[in-house]
Amino acid sequence: MNGVVSMTAKIKIPVTFNPMKHHLCFIISEALKLKFSSMDEISDKLIVIGDNLMDLYTGKLTVDEILAEIQSVLNSLNVFTREDFCGWISGSDYKKLMLSDSSVWVVKLSVNDENYIHLHPGKKSEFTCRVRGSTLKTVVACFANGKLPEKPHELNVVNQIRRNWLNLSPVKTLQPGKGILKLAALFKQTVNYCCLATEAC
Repeated sequence: MNGVVSMTAKIKIPVTFNPMKHHLCFIISEALKLKFSSMDEISDKLIVIGDNLMDLYTGKLTVDEILAEIQSVLNSLNVFTREDFCGWISGSDYKKLMLSDSSVWVVKLSVNDENYIHLHPGKKSEFTCRVRGSTLKTVVACFANGKLPEKPHELNVVNQIRRNWLNLSPVKTLQPGKGILKLAALFKQTVNYCCLATEAC
């Protein structure tokens, strides 16, 4: 599936993880590749985000570093196989693991038998913010169109992109420090670091 990391080339861990929903730098690097792409290309890339609330990791660990640390923690717990994982997690729906930057990640049994570890950032964890899928898609599409909003008066531009590119309903207002403008500001603050970290620029 587009955007889902499972058994990556660098880190051999049987995990199902969607960085297009949960990793800000990965999302920005993909958005940079979409700069001024067609409507269909952008829409196809954003399908995996969905519309639900989700937890977004905003820290500096790359996807591969996160997977490597998760693997290291599991190995330290003698969790090497699916059977080990099922035994370790039995009695609870999920477990929480803390990584080197103090971010907390949730692991649980995936419906995927091969990539049996489902991974996502912990709610209210360090370097994590909660966003709605439609908000994230809006900001990515605006960014890809070179129209990342900064002020409430840019409402018409945002709604045009929501309607024409994402088939989303218009929003009534853009509120400073909230929703779309808050996430757009986070994109702007993070893009230079992500360019260097992912070599996407």
